[in-house]
Amino acid sequence: MKKLHLAFWIIASATVAGCSKGDNPPFRKDMTEVASPQADKLPYYKGELMDPWWAGGAARVIGTVSLPPDLRRLDDFSLVAESGREFARKSLADKYTVVGFFFARCSGICPTVTAQVKKLATKITDQKDLVFLSVSVDPENDTAAVLGNYKARFSAAQKNWYFLTGAKETIYGIARKTFNADVVTRSRKTGGEDFLHTENIYLLDKNSYLRGIYRTRGGMDLDRLVADLALLRKNG
Repeated sequence: MKKLHLAFWIIASATVAGCSKGDNPPFRKDMTEVASPQADKLPYYKGELMDPWWAGGAARVIGTVSLPPDLRRLDDFSLVAESGREFARKSLADKYTVVGFFFARCSGICPTVTAQVKKLATKITDQKDLVFLSVSVDPENDTAAVLGNYKARFSAAQKNWYFLTGAKETIYGIARKTFNADVVTRSRKTGGEDFLHTENIYLLDKNSYLRGIYRTRGGMDLDRLVADLALLRKNG
């Protein structure tokens, strides 16, 4: 026991001594920053750890505020919608966006995610500034025609709901860089691939910044998303 106490004292003394000499702190900055939640505001998501970050009051006018460069934001991209037409970030200009990931062959969580997004759409009366995106993580099999059939199967008839496919590198880059979605593959004994991905859906503001993350399993988060969208609309 005495040896254990002595070892702890040596480690603690060394740590204090190192800090007292003005050395760099032992932790990364993004692990020591403190965020202060603000009432009636949604956070942004910041850095590798996706820490919530609340801007100051002036941030309602985004052009007048210097935002941190590491906020999670959907970069420019070019994919293909189920109609066969190109779909890029410019298509989201001045729109709020709900994003989810799926693939047509999936018999697990994907049908649930799609059904929950459809249910969510029924909860939002005003959709003139809203877009829904369902992005396939199996673009090698999910052609535009396949996605068109999938959309029809789920009776996702609204014109502001797009099912997207395209280059795998683009889709996986979006999933990881913007949303930190768990989109990976693992080889199966059958020789195929099993796509593992998040059940979450995401809310982007009109500048394509990530502002909310919601679980679809159980549907309990859908009402929160509706309320958060109203809050974004209120704050501009």
